[in-house]
Amino acid sequence: MTFWDNSTIATVITGETTTANLVLVIRGDLNSNCVIDIGNVAKTANMYLKRISKTPEDIKIVDFNLNEGIDIGDVAKIANYWSCIIFG
Repeated sequence: MTFWDNSTIATVITGETTTANLVLVIRGDLNSNCVIDIGNVAKTANMYLKRISKTPEDIKIVDFNLNEGIDIGDVAKIANYWSCIIFG
């Protein structure tokens, strides 16, 4: 299970045992280092500009406006977030 939204539903029948492997993804963290850094900003911009390819998982990670694609709004959102971290 991967959490892309704020909630995921899992149903377990009483008396049964279920194992669920969970992956928590930080939105915008394309290099999976648990930090939104300039590398994530650059990769998002380059995917938007079609300089590098993107996977469906990449799109889910950086699609901040949830329109199922990477557009200038997503680039602006991650760049703004990163600049607030760096410059306060």
